Amino acid sequence: MVDQHNIVGVDVQKLSSWPKPVDYLGMVMIPGGTFEMGGREGDNEQPIHTVEISDFYMDISPVTVGQYRQFVEETGYKTPNWRDILIDSPTDDHPIIYVNWHDAMAYAHWVKKRLPTEGEWEYAARGGLDQAEFPWVNSGADPHNSSEYANYYGTVRQTNVGGTYPANGYGLNDMAGNVWEWCLDAYEKGFYARSPQRDPLAIGEDETDGNLMKRMYRVVRGGSWNNYFSALRVAFRGYQDSSRDYDYNGFRCVCSVV
Repeated sequence: MVDQHNIVGVDVQKLSSWPKPVDYLGMVMIPGGTFEMGGREGDNEQPIHTVEISDFYMDISPVTVGQYRQFVEETGYKTPNWRDILIDSPTDDHPIIYVNWHDAMAYAHWVKKRLPTEGEWEYAARGGLDQAEFPWVNSGADPHNSSEYANYYGTVRQTNVGGTYPANGYGLNDMAGNVWEWCLDAYEKGFYARSPQRDPLAIGEDETDGNLMKRMYRVVRGGSWNNYFSALRVAFRGYQDSSRDYDYNGFRCVCSVV
């Protein structure tokens, strides 16, 4: 089980004055279990391996513009470019975008939660369908026609409000499409070959200048409204520079069950 109060990359002393009690409203409890993590389409998804995940709570939907706005206003955290954000996420109910990994970590610390590990994210995305390629049940229709399940290359080139599409088996919205979601893990292409079986977490260092967590690549999952279809697969492993933000990057939080 990941200790959400002792996670690298967050200046806990600096943020300790941000008072915010844990609020489980808008979360669901994901029952722990064992699943086969990975896929066969990408070399960074192999080998498929058995992973055991402990119980945890997860946000039903990605963090919204309104929730992030409250965080900025109450803490004095750096103000994002609201004008750009509102182009593609036009209301407080749309998912926050243009947030990098460090921004997501800061918000998660404020709400006394954390980002999901890559293992937790994939386990939750599968929604109890261990062998499924996508977060939804195979209906027999062409799986590439995902318009009823995900916002990807849709007619409206922007994010959607969480809950626009059917939830997966755990009641989670938008585990495919809408926004890429930051994970806690550092990205390591070959991590699966040496991954611990129970609650795996990849933590590394930036080898370019010796500064911890400065420009390290971090895992992103789920694809977005601005991506190709293959990225919607539950096993797809994306990665981005932790210091960069884009109009298709967001996040959701989790909380360990103690």
